[in-house]
Amino acid sequence: MRRAALILFAAGTAAAQVSEVSPLQREAARAQLEGVAAPPSGAAEIKATLEKAFADFLAGGYESAAAGYKYIVTLGAPDAGPEAELALMLRDQGRPDDAAAHWLKATLLAPGDAFLWNQRAWNYLALGRQREAKDSFAKAAETAARADDNGEALLGTGLAESFDGNDKAAADALREAAAADPYARAAANAELSRLE
Repeated sequence: MRRAALILFAAGTAAAQVSEVSPLQREAARAQLEGVAAPPSGAAEIKATLEKAFADFLAGGYESAAAGYKYIVTLGAPDAGPEAELALMLRDQGRPDDAAAHWLKATLLAPGDAFLWNQRAWNYLALGRQREAKDSFAKAAETAARADDNGEALLGTGLAESFDGNDKAAADALREAAAADPYARAAANAELSRLE
């Protein structure tokens, strides 16, 4: 790759018409000669950055992974994935307040994704913002195409209502969650037994 960059750079400067080499090509060649990676300029580079960030995350290199995701977000990612990854990392670091903005943006980028709405709602619940949590769980239930997403939304609604002291509304949502989703059943029944 360096050799190709060197040839491109040499050809660009030695040619009679230097204007045939674009500024972007010149910048990429200079970056290669200096041993500095050129910034991503297309889909392939963005995909490579996402893959590296995910690999760093899996390897435990959270700072490097976060830097990759932040870079993609700064470029204006076309989907919610990088925002969600950043939000998950911030949540796992015990920083739900910082994660909230990323969950918000992720749901704006993918408004039909019940998983993202549920995660946004859980984040609000962790912050003690029950009203926003209930609204987000309602949106998750509305957009859910699968029983597990719907059950999670109903379970979350029940817990948010319980935290707010609305035991009747909590019990109704928890019963629905237990009936709708076998994965939510145990948690819903445990909270129901506490309420009754």
